[in-house]
Amino acid sequence: MTDSAGSVPVAVLVVEDHPVFREGLSRTVQEDPSLHLIGAAASVERIDWRALSAAGAGVVALLDLNLPGVSGAAAVRQLCTTGVQVLVVSAQETRDTVIDALAAGALGYLTKSSDASEILRAIHLVAAGQSYISPTLASFLLAADHANSPAEQLTGQERRVLALLARGERDLDIAAHLNMSIRTVRTHLERIRDKTGRRRRVELAQLVATTDEDATGPRRR
Repeated sequence: MTDSAGSVPVAVLVVEDHPVFREGLSRTVQEDPSLHLIGAAASVERIDWRALSAAGAGVVALLDLNLPGVSGAAAVRQLCTTGVQVLVVSAQETRDTVIDALAAGALGYLTKSSDASEILRAIHLVAAGQSYISPTLASFLLAADHANSPAEQLTGQERRVLALLARGERDLDIAAHLNMSIRTVRTHLERIRDKTGRRRRVELAQLVATTDEDATGPRRR
């Protein structure tokens, strides 16, 4: 199967026990020609594993955490062991819940207040192996040990750059948000990499730290 551009659509699995929300997520996926819904299940136990296996590599699972049976980080871990890229879509927004899901292998975390455009953007980023965290959660420290996190070494400006990176923003977009040149953004990113020892963007996104400063800042006009 290919979309109108001739590329293979991203296979998406929805795992959500609430019927209305499960239907809404499924419809959002089905309305995007670059995505292909391979199934929708009310729990991990009710996933069609044969269809999942037939879909091959690169499947993105939209996973609720509050499920009957296997749930929470255990559900994330079970799906990740099959090679699925997990994007959590949950009403749970506590720091520990987010950290546990990411530590279990999830590449992204959305709140259930996310609109369709944000969900679609996150799916494509996760399918590409990148991370995405809802902006409303970007103030959480996404590292298991806050006190000893390398992110504690970062300046306020570096943290703002990092928070936008965790939202999936490109270097050019970060520059526009923070009213700085793209060269300055890349300088900040190199300093962040040097300080934290993490090179990949998905690894950097997991270091988003709590800050009292607004990470979005004004946009360029």
